[in-house]
Amino acid sequence: MLDGDLIEQLTGNGEYSGKLVDMCPIIAFDKFDETRHTGAALARWKKAALLRWLLLEAIGLATEDGASNNKAANKILEQDQLVCYPHDMARAILTACGLGTSVSLNSGLKGLCERSGKQSAAFSRSVVANKQLQEAQLAENPNLKAHQTLTVKKKNATRWLGLWEMCNRNRILGPEIRIALTGDDAGICMEADALPAARPTGTAADNDDNDDDDDSDGSDGDDIEEGNRLAGKQYTLSHRCLSALDYRHNDIFESLLDRPREVCTSSSTMQRH
Repeated sequence: MLDGDLIEQLTGNGEYSGKLVDMCPIIAFDKFDETRHTGAALARWKKAALLRWLLLEAIGLATEDGASNNKAANKILEQDQLVCYPHDMARAILTACGLGTSVSLNSGLKGLCERSGKQSAAFSRSVVANKQLQEAQLAENPNLKAHQTLTVKKKNATRWLGLWEMCNRNRILGPEIRIALTGDDAGICMEADALPAARPTGTAADNDDNDDDDDSDGSDGDDIEEGNRLAGKQYTLSHRCLSALDYRHNDIFESLLDRPREVCTSSSTMQRH
């Protein structure tokens, strides 16, 4: 929010005189030459940018994330500060889901997020599963073109909106995902379970870049997939498919995430530095 009188002094345009103006101008976009992002370094850079436009005394409240270097810079510049609401909300959601730095007190929700991430990651490691997902969508809608089909979304460890995107795609593509992974729109694989087997190193899947595919305990991951391959199963990643209850919880979780998504995506344009 800018003072219209200040805008008039800077631009000579009296249109906003005597008014408060809701706007978000970009006043500086430059290379940051400092080798360390310390509070002092940020303060020097911000001061130079603000002085260039005679705005050093115009900042009433700095709304940034809660990083310690931002706080230090604002203290050096003697600017009041408030952590931006979307950033605080995002951190709260990640913490509640067990994806932040704090320990989650909701183990059930954390488990759902982990299982959903493994299901999405299954499509990153299987060309066949992706093809089956596309074919299932085309069979459901004959008017759909191949380039119009959707893919799953993966959660992101630091950007909570990825959780909403993952849940949203799970809801939209639920039957098609289940068909692609199990051959059945209810997610019930008719093939007999295979015994887990150690997966040979050096396979293509070993080189997959999957942040959401942590199966280091070997209890529900690569060993089961390799056992399914050795047994000649058609649906080698059926163990990745969410259960019917998980899908129900996925839809509830998406509805809970939808409100903060609306708040963050709308209010982010209102946050002012």
